[in-house]
Amino acid sequence: MATGHRLSIASRLERLERENRRWRTLGLTAAVCAACLPLLAWTQAAVTSKPSELEVARASKFVLVDGAGKARAELRLDAGAPGLFLIDAAGKARVQLALIKDDAVLVLADKAAKKRLGLAVDDTGAAHVVLSNRFEIPRAHLVTSADGAPGLVLTDAEGHRKAGIGIDPKNEPWLLPGTAKRSGQKDDK
Repeated sequence: MATGHRLSIASRLERLERENRRWRTLGLTAAVCAACLPLLAWTQAAVTSKPSELEVARASKFVLVDGAGKARAELRLDAGAPGLFLIDAAGKARVQLALIKDDAVLVLADKAAKKRLGLAVDDTGAAHVVLSNRFEIPRAHLVTSADGAPGLVLTDAEGHRKAGIGIDPKNEPWLLPGTAKRSGQKDDK
C-alpha cells in the first residue's frame, strides 16, 4: 500500500512540475508581449497623430524584470546600435535583435551565452544564415546575395574555408578551390 501511495505522490509531483514549467513559459511569453504593447501603442500614436512631448517616453534603456526583480529583457543601445535582448534565468542574453550599422541582425546564443546562430540582412540586401560551434567559430554560412545568387560555405574548426558551393550572379555553378569536382570536369577513373 505504501508503494502505491509513493507512486501516486511521485506522479502528482511530476505533473505539478510539468504544470509549473508550462506556467513559467507562459508567464515569460506574456511578459515579453506585455513589454511590447507600449511599443505598439507608441507606434500607433506616431502614425495617427503627431505626439506632444508629454506623450513620448524617452530613455536610452528599458528593462523588463520578473517577479524577483531580475532583468529578463532589455531594449537598449549597445555600442550605439539599438537592440532588444532577451535574458535567461541565469542572467545571460540568449536572443539579440539589433540594427548593427546598416545590418538587421538576429542572434541566438546557447546556455553559455555563446553565439550559435545568426541571421542577418546586410546593407547590400544580402541575406545570411551563420551557424557557429560552441567556440563561436562560424562553421556554415548560407548566403543569398543582393542580386539573388545563393551560396554555402563550410569551414573547419578554426574557421578556415574548406568547402563551398553556389551559383554566381550569371547563374553559373561554383565550388571553392580544392573541393569536390568542378563543373565540366570528368571523372578520374
